[in-house]
Amino acid sequence: MRYLFLSMTVAALLAGAAVLPAGVSWAGSCCGGASPTSLIVPKYAMAVADLSFDMELYNGYWDQAGNHRSDPPGSDLKQYRLNLGYGQRFFEDWQVSIVLPYVWNVNRYSGLSSETSGLGDMTVAVWYDAVDERSPWRVRQLGDLVPAVTVGLSLL
Repeated sequence: MRYLFLSMTVAALLAGAAVLPAGVSWAGSCCGGASPTSLIVPKYAMAVADLSFDMELYNGYWDQAGNHRSDPPGSDLKQYRLNLGYGQRFFEDWQVSIVLPYVWNVNRYSGLSSETSGLGDMTVAVWYDAVDERSPWRVRQLGDLVPAVTVGLSLL
């Protein structure tokens, strides 16, 4: 019975992943230069380091009325970030993290071209694990499906 429930759960997760691919994110502004998230330390670890890369491609803008407008023909706006992060637990349920991005902007807009790079907006965060994380391979009862809940503050 336990294996049947686990097999059905895995099948449902795989079906959901196939039906719900990652979508495009639409932002209301650009050029923040910040890292997208805080770094979360798993409960089984005391610290974690991260080196990650992300990219944003801008296509149009939102006007004051909330309507999406296309960029002028030939425009190309891109931002790349290399993020360096470190997170550390300082008590069993408390953690602190810092993420520092290095940002490259490559832009062509209305006939003007520019390339800039430098340190982006640093994120410092403090998080508290309000509900302990559960491991999906140990599902023995309905209560085992309760998700982890982590709350905290991030300062950009």
